[in-house]
Amino acid sequence: RKNQSVGKLKTKSETVYLEFWDTRKEDGDIISVYINGEIFTKKLEVKHQHKTIKATLKPGKNKIIFKAENLGSIPPNTAALKIYGDGFEKTIQLSTDFKRNNLLEIELIK
Repeated sequence: RKNQSVGKLKTKSETVYLEFWDTRKEDGDIISVYINGEIFTKKLEVKHQHKTIKATLKPGKNKIIFKAENLGSIPPNTAALKIYGDGFEKTIQLSTDFKRNNLLEIELIK
């Protein structure tokens, strides 16, 4: 799959929170999240109810990849993502399928 960029961020916050939810009709979308090539969260079902996961960044550049595990009943696989930490917050609309992942790059500045 190709990685489609959905943004680049810089932060001084080593700890970040990733909050996911479905802004449209719940249709069974399931995603997996990878951080720096390692599986971080596998098969997270995206629903109206927000789900938050905590992540620790390494110094320098970090790559967070969002991968569709299915397309739900209404393709493509979509989710809203709010990423936040100490002093920053950004909301991004994710849209993935079996040909493309979404890639968010975060640089941890010390």
